[in-house]
Amino acid sequence: MFVSIAHIRGDDCHKEIWDLIVPMHRKRDFIFRVDDHKAFIVSESRPNSFDSIRTYDPVINVGDEFVFALRADASVTLPRRGTRFGLPLNKCVNWLLQRCDRNGFSVSANTVMIDRYTTMPIKGSDVTIADFSGVLTVTDVNKFKHALFHGIGHSKAFGCGLLQIRRS
Repeated sequence: MFVSIAHIRGDDCHKEIWDLIVPMHRKRDFIFRVDDHKAFIVSESRPNSFDSIRTYDPVINVGDEFVFALRADASVTLPRRGTRFGLPLNKCVNWLLQRCDRNGFSVSANTVMIDRYTTMPIKGSDVTIADFSGVLTVTDVNKFKHALFHGIGHSKAFGCGLLQIRRS
């Protein structure tokens, strides 16, 4: 895995990132997040034309604590209809708490903050985007690394799902 940083020039950062990473013959093997025209990218393939590229295989153990940031599509899918609905702000922290175990970490609800909450129309429905931050504790290394490398939640093609961490 690789972690990269790229400066995005235009307003259509989604297209610019895809053009930099994905050749016509490949499907998406990366997740990304854009903040202030700076793209943070985790990818399986070594990308080209980036400001910074490093291999990404952090040493992680059960019990490790990290400060985290996560931009996520806080939505749920109705089982019978298959329709996805964005959650209101007051349900977003619970959405994250419900995903902790399957992603190999735990958080305390009173330490999670939502730094930004917005909705945007994508493909005829509203996508709810929440920027979470807080402190997490690793409970399962394999699940946690999978979350780091492959993201959490839906809308990864639109810059959601990348779990950013640093040691606390």
